[in-house]
Amino acid sequence: MKKEIITIDLGSNSFRVLKFDCENFKILDEYHQVVGLADGLINTQVISQEAQERVIEALKIAKEKLK
Repeated sequence: MKKEIITIDLGSNSFRVLKFDCENFKILDEYHQVVGLADGLINTQVISQEAQERVIEALKIAKEKLK
């Protein structure tokens, strides 16, 4: 049985996904995208629909890339 984990780091500006082999302590694959989640947040106090859509698209790409 493979011991792999996938981690997701979603910050105010970037999105990163990492696939890690826990047995051999190696990064197997990764994906990084600037999503600008906090764009305009300081003025509106709301995460914009456009930013949400960028995150959703990044999730879809990461899913395809990392399977």
